[in-house]
Amino acid sequence: PCTLRPIAPPATAPPTVARLLVKPVAVELTSMFPAIQLRFVEGFSTELIEALDTNKIDLAVLYQGRDVSRIISEALITEKLSLVTGPAFPGLGAEMEAGRLGDIPLILPSPAHSLRRLVELTCAEHGIKIQIRAEADSLESILGLVKADLGATILPHAAVLDEIARGELQSSELVGPAVTRTMALATPTNHPPVSNISEVTRLISSILRDGRKR
Repeated sequence: PCTLRPIAPPATAPPTVARLLVKPVAVELTSMFPAIQLRFVEGFSTELIEALDTNKIDLAVLYQGRDVSRIISEALITEKLSLVTGPAFPGLGAEMEAGRLGDIPLILPSPAHSLRRLVELTCAEHGIKIQIRAEADSLESILGLVKADLGATILPHAAVLDEIARGELQSSELVGPAVTRTMALATPTNHPPVSNISEVTRLISSILRDGRKR
């Protein structure tokens, strides 16, 4: 049977990715390998890179953007980001010009977070001056503030599908320019891969690509 070594501390993916992966990965792997030991935790990409580099985890799903020689990074998908608002936000269509972001109070993570840096860099490159109403480094805190109509945030549409289905949130894909980021599977090069790790990587790739089509 496939066994993954215990992870201490465990880490798998940034919060928006973990929302998509944890349940289907756990269900599929426990079905395929009844003896498997799984541990999941959320972490920022910088934290996951450090954990890989120090041999604390075997595999991470993270966002590309930092070249580290002791990990192997395989691009999976490039996702487009959307403006995510509360239900009372008026006139939100399927797409929204990114230039309008300057008129909308935003709730974003702190500057240490790669998502915040991506949004600020993209907006700066196109002369868009954004206004930050609040900072929160917890995804659930950000969504709670957005649901209360205290501002909007920027996330992949797939990360909030359940809330949209319940009428708690709505989203609009950012265009002109699009805001995109590339998701990758990362493994370390400074220790041998664990047995059956390829099964895990194939499963994660399939789940992420299926999620993008929803």
